[in-house]
Amino acid sequence: MKDIKLINVFYKPGYSDMLGGYHSAELKKTEGNKWVVECSDREDHRSPNIVTVYAAADEAVADLEKFLAREKFKSLEKRLKSDMFITDYSPWRISIEYVETVFGKTTEKEFSLAEYRVYTKRDRDFLSELKDRFGKLKGEKISERTEKD
Repeated sequence: MKDIKLINVFYKPGYSDMLGGYHSAELKKTEGNKWVVECSDREDHRSPNIVTVYAAADEAVADLEKFLAREKFKSLEKRLKSDMFITDYSPWRISIEYVETVFGKTTEKEFSLAEYRVYTKRDRDFLSELKDRFGKLKGEKISERTEKD
C-alpha cells in the first residue's frame, strides 16, 4: 500500500512570453500549517508581479494525494525528449515534492515534468486530470500584493 503526503506542488502553465510575461502557481503550507495556492503573474517586462494567495481546502489536497497515490506517475519523468520546440514560448512545467510511505518505509521524493517530452495518450490523460485537479485547489482569495522590480 502506498501513501503520499504532499509537501508542495509547483505549476507553470505554457504561455507565450514574447513580452516577458510570467505565470506560476504553487501549492504549499503556510507557517500556520494551512494549505494555500500562491499565484505569481506578470503581463510583461514593465509590469509588476502580482502575487495572489488563495486558501486550499484540506479535502481537495487529500483528494490530489489519493489521485497521485493510485497513479504510476514517476515513469513520466523518463519519457524521451521531444524534438518539438517553439521560440518565444515558455513551456509548462510541474514539480511535485512529497513524502511517500510504502509498507511503513517513509521517503521524501521530488518529481518533475516538462512539456517537451514524448507522452502517450494515457500520459496526456493523466496530465490533463492532474492540471484540472490542481486548478480546482484554489479556494477563497486570502491576499494580493504587488511586487515591483
